[in-house]
Amino acid sequence: MGETKHRTLTDALKAEILSNKYSASRAIPSETQLSRKFKVSRTTVRKALEALHHEGWIRSVRGSGTFVFEGDTISYRHETREYPSGV
Repeated sequence: MGETKHRTLTDALKAEILSNKYSASRAIPSETQLSRKFKVSRTTVRKALEALHHEGWIRSVRGSGTFVFEGDTISYRHETREYPSGV
């Protein structure tokens, strides 16, 4: 079987993050905007964003939006795990 829609979207969003389309200083588009852009359901977008969050690519700030995660020393963009200072 082929990839699921949310996995395909996850990979597409990773590619956009790596190409610097989104930065840590500006929120990425909303679920609704991403749904329209990629012609998928909001459920699919939500699953893709959850995967990106779980993998450490993005962080959500309640009331502000979702942002590309930028760690202090090791970039999540290379899928290397980083832990908060003092851990």
